[in-house]
Amino acid sequence: MGKEGASANRISKELGLNFNTVSRVLKKHGLGRTRRKLTREQIEEIRKSRQRGESIYSIAKRLNISTNLVSYHLKRSGQVRRSGRGQSPT
Repeated sequence: MGKEGASANRISKELGLNFNTVSRVLKKHGLGRTRRKLTREQIEEIRKSRQRGESIYSIAKRLNISTNLVSYHLKRSGQVRRSGRGQSPT
């Protein structure tokens, strides 16, 4: 299943195995998911795009990365603030 591109999560659910066990076996056979590190240029592009008003979703889609990764790098650079939802107006 791993050779066919199935995720560790899917394999673990279908076979009734622990996710960590499946992940370890996939990694041992060179089939584990690899983490993609962003270059400094990509991180700078995320920061500049957000400053221009581009949405997190559109940045992620354009760079072919997750919205979580975009948010992570924006938080690290101090650009993401809480939306203020749920707070009473003053």
